[in-house]
Amino acid sequence: MRTRRGYAIAFIGIALAALITLAWKRPFSPVFYLEAPFFALLILGLAMLDRPIIGLLNARWLVKLGEASYSLYLIHVPIAYLALLTGFNRSNGWLVLAFAVSFSVVVFSFYEEPMRRAIRTRLSGRVRPSEPVEPIRAL
Repeated sequence: MRTRRGYAIAFIGIALAALITLAWKRPFSPVFYLEAPFFALLILGLAMLDRPIIGLLNARWLVKLGEASYSLYLIHVPIAYLALLTGFNRSNGWLVLAFAVSFSVVVFSFYEEPMRRAIRTRLSGRVRPSEPVEPIRAL
C-alpha cells in the first residue's frame, strides 16, 4: 500500500506533466478549462506533503502575499485596463504585474486590514479604551 507522501508525489507529478503538456500543445483556446482540475490536483498533492512545502509556504512574505490576494483580485482588472490605455503590452507587462502585486499589498496593509480590525472590534461588542462610552438617553 502506498503512503500518503507517495500519493502526494504522484499527484504533483501527474499535475505538473499535464499542465506542462497543455501549456506546450494548446489543444484549443482557452485551455484553462482543461487546466483547472490539474491545478486542483497539484494543490492537493502539495497540501498532502508535510514539512518541506509547508515550511516554505509559512514564510512571512508569502503569507503577506496570500493575505493580499483578495485585494489583488479586486484591483487587477482596473490596473490592467489603465495599463492597456497607457500603452503597456506583453513585452513590458511584467511591470504592470509587479505594480499590481505591490499595490495590492499596500491596499491590504493600509485599508483592508485596518477595516477588518475595526469591523471585528465593533461586532465583538468590545469598546476601545480610548473611546468613552456614552450612556443611552431615555426618550
